[in-house]
Amino acid sequence: MIEPIGEVRARVGEGPVPDGDRLLWVDVWGGHVHRTDLDTGHTETTDVEAPVTFVWPTPEGPLLAQGFDLLLGGRTVATVPAGPGEERCNDGVVDGAGRVWIGTMGAPGAARLYRIDPGAEPVPVLDGLTISNGVRFSPDGARLYHVDTPTGRIDVHDVEDGTLANRRTFAEIPGPGVPDGITVDGDGLVWVALWNGGAVHAYTPDGVLAERVELPVSHPTSCVFVNGRLVVTSASRPLGDQAGPLDGALLEVVR
Repeated sequence: MIEPIGEVRARVGEGPVPDGDRLLWVDVWGGHVHRTDLDTGHTETTDVEAPVTFVWPTPEGPLLAQGFDLLLGGRTVATVPAGPGEERCNDGVVDGAGRVWIGTMGAPGAARLYRIDPGAEPVPVLDGLTISNGVRFSPDGARLYHVDTPTGRIDVHDVEDGTLANRRTFAEIPGPGVPDGITVDGDGLVWVALWNGGAVHAYTPDGVLAERVELPVSHPTSCVFVNGRLVVTSASRPLGDQAGPLDGALLEVVR
């Protein structure tokens, strides 16, 4: 069963991450940072400059990505050095050592994945990308899963001391739809939202499709578990006037 959480409808909902018992997420083109109580659906919204593509809770407040800048409390704490063809930052994650891993999007092959160590400058760790998405770690932190959306697959890398190695295909995503944001649950299953595919897939740690969850929206964008609850963000913007009542909603997969 799929249930909407609250009344907020995003143009492009993205970046869901737990913040205690609540959920932090963004509306990329609406220029909103949302903090939603999943029990009541009540959402506190902060308006920022669009596009805002990434949010992460910190003791000092939400860390945001806007354009190529990472901001904390309205202060720029890092800037990704955009290369030719890179348009803006996109999805990201913060690891247990406080390193920010954030990708960009742009012209085919022009995007990158960057690592930003605490207090250091961004370092490119993966290039030749187009739409860097779905950056998440395995429960033990030894693997990094990553999506370059146009490839239609999830790749996986071994990780040691912030260094990536042994890139390989984890799962090929059959259509309809292409992979967008991902999450990894406590059992190591990798969940991926299928943009323009109307579903979420779950893959075992060996890359085998374990579950497909059909959704009442065509453009799910990402997913996350909050205290065992599977929550999915979605987009209405691609549909324009044809958007349905749940497109852009925050959804819970009631299990």
